[in-house]
Amino acid sequence: MVVSQRRIFAPRLSFKLTLPYVALAMVLALATIYIVARAQANKVTTEFSRQIADARVRVSDSVVQTEREQIDKVRTLARLSGLSEALRIGNTATLQALLTPFAVSQRIERIIVVRADGSVAVGLMSQGSTVVPLTVEPAIATNPAVVAVLRKDVDAKGDKFVSLVHEQTGAALYTVGPVYDGTTLVGALLVGTSAQTLMERWRGATLADVTIYESDGTPFATSLGAQLPTTLTEAERDSQPQYRTLALGSRDYGEVLAPIVLRGEVQPQFIGVAISTVGQSDQFEQSQMSLLPIFGLGLVATFLLGIILSQRITRPITALAQAAEGVASGNLDHV
Repeated sequence: MVVSQRRIFAPRLSFKLTLPYVALAMVLALATIYIVARAQANKVTTEFSRQIADARVRVSDSVVQTEREQIDKVRTLARLSGLSEALRIGNTATLQALLTPFAVSQRIERIIVVRADGSVAVGLMSQGSTVVPLTVEPAIATNPAVVAVLRKDVDAKGDKFVSLVHEQTGAALYTVGPVYDGTTLVGALLVGTSAQTLMERWRGATLADVTIYESDGTPFATSLGAQLPTTLTEAERDSQPQYRTLALGSRDYGEVLAPIVLRGEVQPQFIGVAISTVGQSDQFEQSQMSLLPIFGLGLVATFLLGIILSQRITRPITALAQAAEGVASGNLDHV
């Protein structure tokens, strides 16, 4: 009598057939996750770049809009009846009386009047419905925009100039225009908006934080809070927009840097538009988490498909093997 010997461990044929499907499914799933993750990462990065670039354009447009508004206000104030005469004779009280109502009604934040010799005639600062004296440093006469107006410079854009001015109360963007008494230049009129007001306006319009940098790269006004960004390196102080990352406290930012453009001309100062990268990181995490169910479903589906296919393949083979064993044992009833 022949006794058949069986292995102590003999994997079933169906398992052997299913295992390659599972291995192939894992390889395909991992490759798919890698490709989808890369595509998702590129999409998130592109969206973040578009968002920060759009914010920078909005800030630039706001600067141009502020220039236009202030030019209109300079024209209006310079034509006030009695203003040029009061400036010519040095009547400070009359100047204040003429300018104060317009500062309130036109929402003009800062007004400075400079005499033809460069001395300050009057300075006013509007605080809502209240107008208070504005302390103006004598160095205002050396500001390039003021100098250009007092020497009667005229360029392709006219006789009004725009400049950032440093004051005791902070920096401000001023538009400077001439004041004539007849044909005689009697002084210059400055209409300005504080940098802090501008940044609040920009932040509300773009949901981005804005920083103004000096020509040497040091920040002097920002909406990022008390902690100032780091000084710009020489490479970052370029005429073309530059991108850098900022770490302030526990938050990271992406910042686009570009020179400030006033009256269509590039200025020595720089402006930075920053957006927190927290949202970008959250999108990465969400995209990764969304891939896990897809990976799991793919494995389960492939495994079930492998079982079904293996059963269809092994069922006739198993029946044939059983028949062969029956014949070998003398049972001739198998078909």
